[in-house]
Amino acid sequence: MRPDGAGTPPVVVAVAELQERVLEEAIAEARRVDAPLHVVTCWDQADPGSGTDDGGLPPGGPDPSFMERLAGGTVDQVREFTSAAAPELDVTYSVERGATFDVLRDEADDAREVVVGADGDLPRYLWVFRGAVARRLVVASAEPTIVVPDRPVDETGDIVLLMPSWSVDALTFALEAAESRGCGLRVLHESDGPGSRRDERWRESCYALDLIRSLYPDVAVVVTATAPGRLVDAAVDAAPGTGMVVVGSVPRPHLPWFLDRSLAGRLATSTSVPLAVVPARRGWLTGMRH
Repeated sequence: MRPDGAGTPPVVVAVAELQERVLEEAIAEARRVDAPLHVVTCWDQADPGSGTDDGGLPPGGPDPSFMERLAGGTVDQVREFTSAAAPELDVTYSVERGATFDVLRDEADDAREVVVGADGDLPRYLWVFRGAVARRLVVASAEPTIVVPDRPVDETGDIVLLMPSWSVDALTFALEAAESRGCGLRVLHESDGPGSRRDERWRESCYALDLIRSLYPDVAVVVTATAPGRLVDAAVDAAPGTGMVVVGSVPRPHLPWFLDRSLAGRLATSTSVPLAVVPARRGWLTGMRH
């Protein structure tokens, strides 16, 4: 757990081992939003006292004391890495016993953002115990969640914002991220073509886009339309040279993650660049007119 009395909500980052790309993204976000950083490592194995009746360990599982030592060793490595990479940041560390998703869901309640590695990038022996943490978080979290693949990224590349519907929060997050990185913003939205109902709703809502982006005059914004149902493909196609993909979401904490078919959930398993999923706090804007 984080220290009691913490003031500014931190950027929370979860690592299962020394995941340098994940930590680099978390450090960059903590600097961008001027927040402390809290590093969480989880282990989810039974205590020795919860083993079999004869005092042995449950069959099929590793020694829990080994798992705890492994988590503690990860914290030591992470502490060394963050101390060298970001000596100016206020960084705290914790080792939590429990399922990674459950721990992060609780941590997110008091966090500015949550940063986590992509599910498929961990060694299989760690993935088995963590499960689909990133996919589940982007579905359930009420705070922005950033999923970071373990791949080199063009830090100066444009931000790509996917707009299947209107979200003030996703648009503002994308503009702030582009401004802090000194890059442009590419907005992709779905269109059935001129005169369609979907296109009319988009044109009506462009007032909101113009109003909000006027607050960020240094960010060059380019708007592009794509066919309905192709936003995931468009995001994958746009990935080379992209610094981050941003998409809005409506948290659905009671929906089993494996039933989720949302854009955010699908992107969490397919994007090759950092993905920021920004829940709507102030609601979706639709039908706004001049």
